[in-house]
Amino acid sequence: MRKRFVTILLTAVLAAALASCGSASNGAGAATENQVTEDAAKAQEDVKAESAKAELESKAESTVSEAAKAESEAAKAESDASSATTTPIKPELIESEKTESKKTDSASKPEETAGDETKKSTGSGLGDYDPDDVSVSLTLGHSGDNEYANIVATYNGKEIWNKTTGAYPTSQLDRVSNIGKYGKRYYYVESGAIVCVDLGTGDEIWRNYEFGGSPAKWASGFGGDGTIFVSGYLGPDLFVCSSDGKTVKSIGSFRDDFYWPYELTYYEDANLVKLVYEMSPYGDGGELFISLDDYTAREEKDFEDNSGSNNSGSGDGQVYYPDVENYLSLRTSPSTDAPLKNKIYPGTPLIVLGYENGMAKVRVEGTDEEGYVNANYIKPAGSSGSSGSSGSKSSSNYGLEPGMTAYANVKEYLSLREGPSTSSNVITTLPDWTEFTILDYPEGKMVHVRVEETGQTGYVHVDFLSY
Repeated sequence: MRKRFVTILLTAVLAAALASCGSASNGAGAATENQVTEDAAKAQEDVKAESAKAELESKAESTVSEAAKAESEAAKAESDASSATTTPIKPELIESEKTESKKTDSASKPEETAGDETKKSTGSGLGDYDPDDVSVSLTLGHSGDNEYANIVATYNGKEIWNKTTGAYPTSQLDRVSNIGKYGKRYYYVESGAIVCVDLGTGDEIWRNYEFGGSPAKWASGFGGDGTIFVSGYLGPDLFVCSSDGKTVKSIGSFRDDFYWPYELTYYEDANLVKLVYEMSPYGDGGELFISLDDYTAREEKDFEDNSGSNNSGSGDGQVYYPDVENYLSLRTSPSTDAPLKNKIYPGTPLIVLGYENGMAKVRVEGTDEEGYVNANYIKPAGSSGSSGSSGSKSSSNYGLEPGMTAYANVKEYLSLREGPSTSSNVITTLPDWTEFTILDYPEGKMVHVRVEETGQTGYVHVDFLSY
């Protein structure tokens, strides 16, 4: 466009010059040859100037075009970047990043988000193995305001699996706590749920959310068929769960004056559970025995349902003794639900004043204290098994005689006590199958013995001897 304009301009100038020359030659006042030459030179200079101007304008247009192109490319790059940041990341990539992140975190702590369930354990299993060779440890940890636990299983000292539970807001009680192992399974409580995992692999088998409590130390145990017993420190008092994870029984509270259970013991032979409470009507400490037949609670271990008993009448003034292992409850009225007045321990002489509704009205000999006791748990002095027996001692006393050999028959341990009462001080505890020599006939249900291995002497309960 610019070149064409310059050409046209040059042609016009030359034409004008020629016309001028022609006119000069014909006209009387025509210009001289020098004037024509000057005009032509001037025209050439004008053409050169116009050409230079066109070249500058062309370069400017090229610069503008390049700038526009650069701006367009920058806009495209920005658009591509924006598109990249809004494209959803594939779940596989997220999992990969999480895995990589976990590898670089030496603490392997869970996310600080409450309520995450236990992460899947790592472990390949053992095949056929002896569960007694597997040990499991549960260690609590904290992440911010949350609490979690690391669980590690070892087989003959070598780690076979580990897992980290979810993290839960820290509270008064441990949010994750150990129950223990039974057979080839391991159990623990995680934020109110009872969790069962395979002992060899750590894989979860079932989870029961109905417990809802936080057990204190020792407040759990197992029945002979793998039934789980758990006590919540703040309730429920007793939760029973079958080996397949089904709820069998849940009892919030047995008595309002017994609370904060912290220890649980299962007695298979009697089919009952003993709960030890932190607070009771007697101040610190108290025990309740729970029948697993009907889930009734009593303060004596050797209890039975006396609802059908209706013996009544006046007392005979004879001396009786409590026939119990721990203590006999002295109550304010003739009912097993009446308020407790005192505890009567084995060996305490009682004068029977009368009977009513299966209860014996008694007075503690040598005192003015009176009340009611369960008539089935007292025996007259001189009868076999009474704690204050003054009759002749013979081999009829549980078949035990001085010089006989007997053995401890217990699940955990047997207490060797200083005196012939379960309230006497404990000298030591002895394992199952400890060998004894009988030193004297039983006094009530307590037997004077010598421990053959150590030579120690003391009293043990006859119900836990084999002979």
